Amino acid sequence: IFVGLAVILKIFQAIILARLHKLALKTKTELDDILIEIFKKIKPPFYFFISIYFSIKILVLPSFFMKTLFVLFVIIVVYEVIKAVERLVDYFLRKYLEKNQKDPEANPHSDAMIKVMQMIIRTILWLIGITLVLSNLGVNVSSLIDGLGIGGIAIALALQNVLSDLFSAFTIYVA
Repeated sequence: IFVGLAVILKIFQAIILARLHKLALKTKTELDDILIEIFKKIKPPFYFFISIYFSIKILVLPSFFMKTLFVLFVIIVVYEVIKAVERLVDYFLRKYLEKNQKDPEANPHSDAMIKVMQMIIRTILWLIGITLVLSNLGVNVSSLIDGLGIGGIAIALALQNVLSDLFSAFTIYVA
């Protein structure tokens, strides 16, 4: 199973992605190019670990070992998914900036706003990823999420005027 999966994943990465890349170059949109680049950026150790995980899954091993392997699997998959979503977000933010701003020198704050948006989205993605990993570890995350919600409301009420000014500035820069 390990050898079969490793070969299939290597064929996918080498041959199928190369052919899809050639097809994507013929299209007018860049989204397919970005999706192919995301799959190309996945490193061989990820494919190796996927092969190991699914080949060991059929064996009867101690539950602690299987739980540890599952946690590693979840962490690695969450990491790769977050990195892929970050690349997609960067692409969409870049396209939005290009579409809405004809002259980049006209508004020098646009790059700063894009960087702030990227940082906020990355933080949210990593918080969701950490919550997902903790949930798979058996931690009760519902009380953690409830606490974050209540804390978020308290912070929002305390910083109401500052957040209002920040969102107003963001709306002015984007529009």
